[in-house]
Amino acid sequence: MAKTATAEKEAKKTTKKKATVKKAAKTGKKYLVIVESPAKVKTIKKFLGSSYEVDASGGHVRDFPKSQFGIDVDNDFEPKYITIRGKGEVLARLRKEVKKADKIYLATDPDREGEAISWHLLKALKLDEVKDKKVYRISFNEITKNAVKTSLKEPRAIDMNLVDAQQARRMLDRMVGYSISPILWEKVKRGLSAGRVQSVALRMICDREDEIAAFIPEEYWSLEAGLKAPGARKPMTARFHHDQNGRTEIRSRAEMEEIRSFLEGKKFLVEEIKNGERTKKPPIPFTTSTMQQEASKALNFSTQKTMRVAQQLYEGVDVKGHGTIGLITYLRTDSTRVAEEADKTARAFIEEQYGSQYVSQRESEKKASGKIQDAHEAIRPTNIALTPTQVKESLSRDQFRLYQLIWKRFAASRMAAAVYETTSVKIGAEGVQFTMTASRVKFDGFMSVYMEADDKEEKNQLLAKLEKGDDSTPEVPGNRPYKESENKPWAPVVSEACIKCGRCAAECPVGAIPADAPNTTDANRCIHCMRCTVVCPENARSLAAPMTQMLTGFLGKVAGGRHDNCFFL
Repeated sequence: MAKTATAEKEAKKTTKKKATVKKAAKTGKKYLVIVESPAKVKTIKKFLGSSYEVDASGGHVRDFPKSQFGIDVDNDFEPKYITIRGKGEVLARLRKEVKKADKIYLATDPDREGEAISWHLLKALKLDEVKDKKVYRISFNEITKNAVKTSLKEPRAIDMNLVDAQQARRMLDRMVGYSISPILWEKVKRGLSAGRVQSVALRMICDREDEIAAFIPEEYWSLEAGLKAPGARKPMTARFHHDQNGRTEIRSRAEMEEIRSFLEGKKFLVEEIKNGERTKKPPIPFTTSTMQQEASKALNFSTQKTMRVAQQLYEGVDVKGHGTIGLITYLRTDSTRVAEEADKTARAFIEEQYGSQYVSQRESEKKASGKIQDAHEAIRPTNIALTPTQVKESLSRDQFRLYQLIWKRFAASRMAAAVYETTSVKIGAEGVQFTMTASRVKFDGFMSVYMEADDKEEKNQLLAKLEKGDDSTPEVPGNRPYKESENKPWAPVVSEACIKCGRCAAECPVGAIPADAPNTTDANRCIHCMRCTVVCPENARSLAAPMTQMLTGFLGKVAGGRHDNCFFL
């Protein structure tokens, strides 16, 4: 019954909307929507009917003159604005469109900069003096059909608090730059500049450099033991804690060699075991800064490239079967807040795709700090049902990689925490003590979808059950259970997808992959364990085509005699 009532309500809304459109078409009314970026015009135009004309300002249309200070300090800091060079033609075109329109909607970006652009358009086009036309301000956090049409139903006035915030920021930039830069030219060197943000950042860099210069380095050594538990195939790494004299730090090579000599032939015994459990919380959705940082680490994107690609995803991409739509929400934000509807949709999607145990039980995000602007949400996909796999064919390589990162991060933020079983072990050898922590994933939670670029694979994985009194044999990591290299064409090849993250080099048990050139492989040293192909985050490493064909043929023969549902390695 509830569904029927909802359906009837939606039907009435649709009928009313159609009637409004027909009425507008009949009366010949025209509406003008002015956006900021020309790239949005095509996307938004598709969402609206023929009664709507969509045009772009191309960003700011007014600014301070470059040849003058532009601020009347003696007259209450009154700013003086002029039309930006090259924007005269844009304003002339917009004035023509304004004359044709009955209503004008200013739809620039939903932040203080976008609000200021709307205000400047209002002044430059003299829309505040027009009596026979209505002027509205609309904003939307995502470029989707629903978001755009909802904003048209909820127009508002220009928020002068946001405009004043932008003006204050711009005036401070001008006052600091134009006042201090000439002094630098005179006293230091011509061509130098000062800025509201630039100068403060430079001071922080200088202070840090002074700290580095004042640092007095001290020699220290670390000692690790590769220990293999009874019944285990893979050794675990234990770190030096103290020697037989209680000394916890190794200050020289001589001290280290002394400890190593003492340990030769000694038997290592498990002295203490503590078992526990720890959880790893899911990440929060991306803000602008965290997206830039993660894209740099995971994708090797520069800040500029990240923002350029994100802008493309926000403004609209032609997706097969869906038309031109914005795939992510607004990309300039320092808020981690997520709209209630988007949160519910994401949780429902996760429950359907992964199971109820994977859905986060956390309450909605904590109240935003007063130090951040919370005008719009965190960066997230506009529709979580549009998985990266579904839109891959419609995106460029860079667009796909960034969208996949954003999608996975948001999905992970709505998922349950990962749970680890942990074991802390103290291992002794006649007074010399080593410590080791091992862990094993009990429940993968959000990690089934996403892992941060900084997350390292657990060095010690709890594979064997340890008991107090167990003895361990020191071993050299990397020599077992592998055979020596046979110099056969099994060494993995590296594609252009390699981002040189170095993960493969760190995991190679025989050092066949140089740390300074991880996109290469020493075929003479390679033992064909294929570990590098497993840990590569970009799937850039694989067997050479001839080898792949040979293996495919072999596996095909093996599979030929099996039933359909049989699994084999």
